[in-house]
Amino acid sequence: MRGIARKAAACLIALTGFVAAIGAASAADIRALVVGIDVYEGAPRLYGAVEDAHDVHGVLSQLPLTELSMLLNEEASRAHILETLDRYVDESREGDVVLFTYSGHGSRKHVRRDGEFVDYEFLHLSNLAPPREPTELISDTRLREIQDRASAAGVEFVFIADNCHAGGLSRSISKICGATGQVRSFTPPADVVVELPKKKEVQQSVAARVSLFAGVAADKRVPEVAIGGRDRGALSFYFARALEGAADIDEDGFVSGQELWDYLAPNIIATTHRRQFPVRSVGADSSFRLPIIGTALSSRPTLHKARVFLASAEEGEAAKMGDLGRWAEFSLDRSVPADLIWHRPTGTLCSGLGDALYVDPRSKREFRQPSELSEVVQGIRLSNFLTEVAASSNMTLLADDALNTSERWTDGLRVRFRLENRHYPHLFLFGISSLGTIEHMFPMATFGDDSEFLPLDRLPSFMTNGDVEVVAPFGVSKLVAVASDRPMPRLETLLADNHKRPLKAATVEDIADVISQVDALQVAVFTVVTSQR
Repeated sequence: MRGIARKAAACLIALTGFVAAIGAASAADIRALVVGIDVYEGAPRLYGAVEDAHDVHGVLSQLPLTELSMLLNEEASRAHILETLDRYVDESREGDVVLFTYSGHGSRKHVRRDGEFVDYEFLHLSNLAPPREPTELISDTRLREIQDRASAAGVEFVFIADNCHAGGLSRSISKICGATGQVRSFTPPADVVVELPKKKEVQQSVAARVSLFAGVAADKRVPEVAIGGRDRGALSFYFARALEGAADIDEDGFVSGQELWDYLAPNIIATTHRRQFPVRSVGADSSFRLPIIGTALSSRPTLHKARVFLASAEEGEAAKMGDLGRWAEFSLDRSVPADLIWHRPTGTLCSGLGDALYVDPRSKREFRQPSELSEVVQGIRLSNFLTEVAASSNMTLLADDALNTSERWTDGLRVRFRLENRHYPHLFLFGISSLGTIEHMFPMATFGDDSEFLPLDRLPSFMTNGDVEVVAPFGVSKLVAVASDRPMPRLETLLADNHKRPLKAATVEDIADVISQVDALQVAVFTVVTSQR
């Protein structure tokens, strides 16, 4: 899907092709189980796992599936999950697909087996309580049994695992700010009885027809984040958008495993401020294709208030924020994901994931009054809006390969970017700094008439030559690319008039309005996390 909306004629053509494609592939059945768990006994509650499940289920319910089930919270017992998956495999035949999506806590246990220590991973279900039986943990070995059985029967098994195991976040965070929200990881109490194989198992790669897409590597943790004004897991959010059509790169009405990965990875990395790097394991014979809805997002993205966590604040503090309350909502609850963390006593401002928003430290800038947060809040609102729009677009903005998975860049670094899957000729590039200023990059008047219509296979020469340099202000900034099928003089004027100026609410609303008015449009967002050497 190229834009956030389509013209009626284009919709009709796309739908006709989609129906024909579905008819050609009708021989394959797809059975899907969706699980989401927020509420746990003896473990921290989550806030976005059930929302993940509803979102994914809502998209899947619009697709031609043979069977679709959803289990939430206490319904998602070990027995229900395993019985459903076992039955799905039993009822499937060669070429069919079993899809399993899980959002919730993951657990990891270091167990001594046959004189050696082995790590086992588990899905940590809702009702883990005395007598500490293994009934509410599902081990990776039990899931592997189901996957192996499916693969042996020629059935594709696709597992979307939006949980984590154990370990630390991949990048250090501000000691003052910390981070908000929950991570989807919990270590079971020592007296929990876990289900293990009868003898030590050598960890092997996935079976031939299995595809695993995990939110993060086994030794990392998945943070919950705020997306579209809701608490979410990034993997589940983008998986749902992929099936709406955003990942259908070749526009054949289906999403392949490679298309899914090419869409999921950069979007998850950008949305989580380069803290969450998803992983996948694909069997040698896995070649699944999932149908798509083939339309735009179910609703157009809108501007939301920025979420601000008030660190070291007291009850009633949020009521004192004055005019800023029109653009931001304040919370004293650290467990809820936030866009910003404000430690007012020291004037420290951080991203919700704990990255300090620095200016040059020599300036000793502090944020002690609500008015000093204004432009930062507006930058967050615009960034969140554009990220949500980008979720419906298959265009991707990437850096040099060696830097795409780098967690933090330092000042003076020169970076070359590239755009992939760009379909429209009119290109706009701009940045949103960590302090809420616009950096107008392209097109600019100095480039002349050629800047308005670029060949599809190149960026401006100043970018392809690697002349984008990391400079202050440091922190979490965004690089945004917008491609459209027509000139957008109003957007160019807004960018030029506000170049290097603090964002105002009216400017944010105007840019959002321009973006929302264009039918044939692509947006890509790249998150840059920078610091001084």
